[in-house]
Amino acid sequence: MVSKDQEELDELYFKRMESGETTEKGAGLGLIEITRKSNKSIRYEIKKVNEEYSFFNLYFAIPIKVTEESAFDFSKAMSVQTKLDQISTGSESCFYYGGDFSNSFISSLLGLLVSKKAERKSNDNKKVHHILIELAQNIKRHAQFKNESARGRIFIEWKDQYIEVSTFNNSLIDNAKGLQKKVVDLNAASKEQLLQKSKEVLADLESTNGLGLIDIANLIYPNKMNVSVFNQKEDQVGLFFSIKINNE
Repeated sequence: MVSKDQEELDELYFKRMESGETTEKGAGLGLIEITRKSNKSIRYEIKKVNEEYSFFNLYFAIPIKVTEESAFDFSKAMSVQTKLDQISTGSESCFYYGGDFSNSFISSLLGLLVSKKAERKSNDNKKVHHILIELAQNIKRHAQFKNESARGRIFIEWKDQYIEVSTFNNSLIDNAKGLQKKVVDLNAASKEQLLQKSKEVLADLESTNGLGLIDIANLIYPNKMNVSVFNQKEDQVGLFFSIKINNE
């Protein structure tokens, strides 16, 4: 997009809005709106894949308070994107998020995946959404809080035969070891044993244990949960959790 000042961008945006002008690819309002809100802190790159396709990566930063034209450093974002391109080769699509795992984020995540619903069977949709909620809540239970925020990361990959979900967060070592023990026990259980565990938790009205991990183990069976800890610093560790959800 040709460099324009803020007034020109505002004028162009509202002109397109009023005209109702569209093309096969839309009216271009999305890119104009991003450029306006980012205060022109926007960058793109095109990487050739083969003779038919190229990667198009768009980077932008929306400032909390605009005082002058932004000059955001996108080097870290571009480095992360390069790594994602490498590890997501062969995926139909992928999603990556790092930040606060609040209830509003979980709601936004499920809303973002609405477009995927039409491409999957109803049972797959319910299964994936249930698991995502449980994994996000699992991060909230085991994460280290920063400024009252449960910090973590989630990476989702859609492949031909399955969906892979990975999460990461920092945790107290005692919490991490407790989670590892639960995962080992559940991975060793048969389908019948997992169903029995679910019934026992539901029947025990005084129990404070939730169904979270048991539900996940049931829903992904016969696949297993993977959990590992690393980078121990005093009483804290990095906690990595991943699962595969088979397409039915």
